[in-house]
Amino acid sequence: MLLRTAARTAAAAGLAASGGADAPGSMRLRLGRAPEGQRDWLRGVTDTLLRGLADAAAEAAGDIEVRIVRVER
Repeated sequence: MLLRTAARTAAAAGLAASGGADAPGSMRLRLGRAPEGQRDWLRGVTDTLLRGLADAAAEAAGDIEVRIVRVER
């Protein structure tokens, strides 16, 4: 739910967002590069997302794994 909400929030702000669930228990989210004026805002959205995922992983140790892959272009 956290990933979907972050993707919808970014898309509602006009940013490129895509993702999916290719297998049960697996999800991915890809966000496009934000324009200069939206970078701080997007950083807040992603910081909130990452905190929520980290908290979920800590509360369900062994059941949830969070992997972050940053792609620089």
